[in-house]
Amino acid sequence: SDLVPNAMLERHNERVGQYCEHGVSGDLAEQIAALAFTTTLLDIVDIARKSDELLLAGEVYFELDQHLAIDWLKQAIERLTVTTRWQSLARSKLRDTVNDTQRELARALLRQAQSIGASDSVAAWSADDDNGVAAYRETLRAIRRDDQTDHATLSVAVAGLTALLHR
Repeated sequence: SDLVPNAMLERHNERVGQYCEHGVSGDLAEQIAALAFTTTLLDIVDIARKSDELLLAGEVYFELDQHLAIDWLKQAIERLTVTTRWQSLARSKLRDTVNDTQRELARALLRQAQSIGASDSVAAWSADDDNGVAAYRETLRAIRRDDQTDHATLSVAVAGLTALLHR
């Protein structure tokens, strides 16, 4: 549990509680709620596949998550109002792009993390003025400050995150 960010653990515990309130046994509620971590766990295993550094891959993955507010972005995408097929497809594309980008960024930083650790690796990468992290984080701050989480604004945020791969 030290590896997983508190916000994710809190959502997990809320889900467990909701299932229990509906009469699901505690053990089964835990198992069902844990399914929400499936994509994350598969991403971490995929990142670690060539390095045999599963724990370090998880540390890098979640360090990026914290540093770039990726979990917030994912939750904002999940909260998008979807009333049409096209909005549903757009939300799915945003979700997939964020997951793919987080996985690829973590994969790229894992090599460096093997020598200096996950936290220092992410900090060093982020400190590089040329990589666009500051601009991305400012975009997220503006979206959060203005409380604008519609398809258009989240598309801009996701594009900013994706741009970090190419710098």
